[in-house]
Amino acid sequence: MADAAPASKKAIGPGKRLWMAIDGEKGATCNLIFAHILFWALGLTAVLNYGYKDPETPAELAVQDPVQSGPSGSGVFIISLFLAIVATLLWCTRIVLRLMAPPPQEIEEIIQERTTMARRDSAAVDEAAALERKGSQKGKSLAAAAAAV
Repeated sequence: MADAAPASKKAIGPGKRLWMAIDGEKGATCNLIFAHILFWALGLTAVLNYGYKDPETPAELAVQDPVQSGPSGSGVFIISLFLAIVATLLWCTRIVLRLMAPPPQEIEEIIQERTTMARRDSAAVDEAAALERKGSQKGKSLAAAAAAV
C-alpha cells in the first residue's frame, strides 16, 4: 500500500502545472504568438486577396505587378505558414516535456534525498579512514568496502 502524502504538502493541480509550464517557456510562447500573428495577418490575407497561382495572361500580370502570391510570388504565405507550423510544434513539444517532468516539489525532494545520502556515505568513508589510520581491523574492512563502491 502506498504511503499517503504528508498533509503539509499540497499537490499541484493540472491547471497550475500547465500555467507553470507555459511560464517556464516564455521564449517559445512569444515565438508561437509572433509566428501566428505573421501567418494570420500577412500570409493568409495575401492568399485570400490574390489567390495562390501565377498570373497567366499579360493583362493579369499588369493588374498584379509584382506578383503578390503564388509560386512566383513573394513567398509570404509559404514562409509564414512554415514558421507557424514549426513554432507550434516546438511549443507543444516543450510544454508536453515540461508537463511530463516531475513537479518541482518532487525534484527538490529527490535532490535533498541524494544530498543526504551523499553526506551519509561521505561520513562513513571518513569514519572508515579514521579507523584504518588507527590500525583497526574493522577500519581496514570498511575502507576496503568503501573503495569497492
